[in-house]
Amino acid sequence: AKRPNNRYETAMHLTANLDVAWDVLASSSSGVAKAQIFMRARRLAQFAEFSDQELTELVLNSTYCTFRPGDEIIAKGDQASCLYIVIDGEVGVRVDALEFINIGAGECVGEIGALTGEPRTATVVALDRSGLLSIPTSFLHNAPHSCQLHLKNILLSTLATRSAATQKSLC
Repeated sequence: AKRPNNRYETAMHLTANLDVAWDVLASSSSGVAKAQIFMRARRLAQFAEFSDQELTELVLNSTYCTFRPGDEIIAKGDQASCLYIVIDGEVGVRVDALEFINIGAGECVGEIGALTGEPRTATVVALDRSGLLSIPTSFLHNAPHSCQLHLKNILLSTLATRSAATQKSLC
């Protein structure tokens, strides 16, 4: 839900904060890429609640990974050191040899292993050219409090949606 109290007073205030975020991202080792990732992530609904500072923090502490169609992103049984949020493209989650669940931009994969520390429960492959933000589990647990809350809301929403879909398919 939109919060009128959290809105910028003027477009100039918004522009000033975007300029600061851009400068921070551009000064990093792969600045142009980080700035582009920030802008790609900003257009996704899942990041709407993030302030520019929080999204900048997330992008700076994550890695943007690109995959070609058919590339394996996660292998079932591997240890989890991160979770992924799809920024561009589409990936497929395969729980068994025959079933694919398509995951698109803004959705996450690898969240169960990242939250529990247990081995990966599914294999994930790129269905087309895809870009994913790899978020280390250490950042998930040690990020600034407000950023942690936003990330955990994304994960909670993902888990609830998938749980409901699973329940529906069983009935």
